Amino acid sequence: GSRSALRGASIVTPAPHTTVTMAAQLELSQAALRNLSDKLYEKRKTAALEVEQCTRAILHTRDPERLNALIAMLATDYAGSPQPNHRKGGLIGLAAVTVG
Repeated sequence: GSRSALRGASIVTPAPHTTVTMAAQLELSQAALRNLSDKLYEKRKTAALEVEQCTRAILHTRDPERLNALIAMLATDYAGSPQPNHRKGGLIGLAAVTVG
C-alpha cells in the first residue's frame, strides 16, 4: 500500500514534524495545498472540500497514522502560521476533517 512506499523513502528532516507534514502533503493535491492559503474564501473552501474527501478516504482505510499526519499538517503548517490566510485555511481544513 501507500504506507510501504513511504517507509522506503529516505527523507532528510530538519524538524521532527517535517516527516509527518510530508506524508500528509502526499494525501492532498498541490492545488489544494496552495488554495488552503489563498486570500479568496472560495478557493480555501474548495480546498477544504478536498480535505473532507481525503479524510473520508483515510477513514475508509482505517489508517489513524495518515489521519494524524493530515491533522498535524493542517494544525502546524496552516493554523499555526503567522500569516492570516494560512491560519484561515488551516481552520477551515481542520473543520473539514471533522465533517469528513
